[in-house]
Amino acid sequence: MAPTFSLGYTLAGRYRILDLLGVGQTAEVYGAEDLSLHRRVVVKVLLADLAAHEEVRRAFRDHIIRASTLSHPHLARVFDGGQESGAIFMISEYLSGGSLEDVLSAGRRLSVDDGARLGRDVASALAYVHEHGFVHGSLSPSKLLFDDEGRVRVSDVALAGLATTYRERMTLDDAR
Repeated sequence: MAPTFSLGYTLAGRYRILDLLGVGQTAEVYGAEDLSLHRRVVVKVLLADLAAHEEVRRAFRDHIIRASTLSHPHLARVFDGGQESGAIFMISEYLSGGSLEDVLSAGRRLSVDDGARLGRDVASALAYVHEHGFVHGSLSPSKLLFDDEGRVRVSDVALAGLATTYRERMTLDDAR
C-alpha cells in the first residue's frame, strides 16, 4: 500500500510532511512541520479502508473535535483536523521521547518508583478521558509516549474504537 501523502507534500497549506513514522490498525502516521507555528507535529491519516465507511468518517471527525478540547498533563494534545484529497487527518502533538515500547524493547527496566509513577500518570489520564466520554480501549506500550522531559502521555484517544467494527483480524496487541 502506497502512503497517502508523499514526503515534502504540504497538507492543508500548513503542514509539510517530513517522514512516514508508521502505519497502524487505524491510521498512517507522519511526522510533519507546522509551517505557521514552526513546530514539529504528528499527522494521523485515517486508513482508506476505514474511511470508506461513512460512520467511521463521522466518528473520527467527532473524536477529533472532542479530543481537541481535552487538556491533561499526561495526555497527548490534539491540535487540528481536516480532510484533503479524500483523506481525513488529525494533527497532534509530537513527543520526542519515544514510546514505552521503545524503552522496553531496548531492554531498559523501570525502577519500582518509575513504574509506580508511570501507572499513576496513565491512570490519571485515562480517568480524565473517561470523564469526558472516551474509552481508549486499545492501550499498549506503543501508545504511551514520552515528552522531552521524560513525562508520559497517553496518545491516540481520538482514534479509540474507530476500527473495531471493520477490522478483519485481531492482533497480538488486541489479545494483550
